[in-house]
Amino acid sequence: RILGELFGTYIMVEYKDTFVLIDKHAAHERILYNRLCRETSLGQRQILLAPVPVTLSRQEYDAALRGLPAFEQIGFLLEDFGNGTVLVREIPTMLPLDDVTGAVQEAAAKLADGRQQMLPETVDELLHSVACKAAIKAHDTTSLPEMAQLVEVIRQDRDVRFCPHGRPVSVTMTRSELERKFGRL
Repeated sequence: RILGELFGTYIMVEYKDTFVLIDKHAAHERILYNRLCRETSLGQRQILLAPVPVTLSRQEYDAALRGLPAFEQIGFLLEDFGNGTVLVREIPTMLPLDDVTGAVQEAAAKLADGRQQMLPETVDELLHSVACKAAIKAHDTTSLPEMAQLVEVIRQDRDVRFCPHGRPVSVTMTRSELERKFGRL
């Protein structure tokens, strides 16, 4: 039973004899990360009706052009537009359009940090970054149906226990622990 939201960040849930606080951003980020991993391995992307121009620093621009195959690995199709700008033509299916610029800039910055090749851990970092950008943020308004959907995915998917950065998705307290804190036991 969903009791509500706390501080615009945590979903409060009563489940059997346990009180659960769920960090909605961490949970959504993990769910998106898992989905992004599946989708990129299948090559799923969305084509943009209008390409998004992204201006990068000189180092990021050079790294992005060298790393075009790396961008394709994580679900982006970029092309050189000249003068430090790339055009984004395709993006991961779950990435909101208003996060495209930030995600491409962040990925280019990671590539410019001396990562000349796309090692599996570099791809993983970039997938984390895209999932983080696309996830619900703390203080975003979340409707009861959206909260219920997050709670249901967490309940069913044992892989949604930690966000991609390693933070816990939820904390629990049993009824007896709560009663002990109030001196009832």
